[in-house]
Amino acid sequence: IILDPGIGFGKQPVHNRKLIEGIGALQRLGQPVLVGVSRKSFLPIKMTGPYRDRLSAQYAVQAVANGASLVRVHNVGMTAQVLRESRNTV
Repeated sequence: IILDPGIGFGKQPVHNRKLIEGIGALQRLGQPVLVGVSRKSFLPIKMTGPYRDRLSAQYAVQAVANGASLVRVHNVGMTAQVLRESRNTV
């Protein structure tokens, strides 16, 4: 069993951020947590290409930092790069 808080899916951006911040509560259920943040409607629509992909990757980093075990992404290279960068700055 993998838990998914359901980022996106008609929620307001503030709700999505609260879900990402609250991943620890899901972790306490003892199952891995999956977060899918790439290409979600809460990312700024005017932001395109690599900027949008990088913002999506930064949400993935925040999800991992808050306890997510898995992330579903579209731009694997960008997300892996941002995850590596975040480990080097912590």
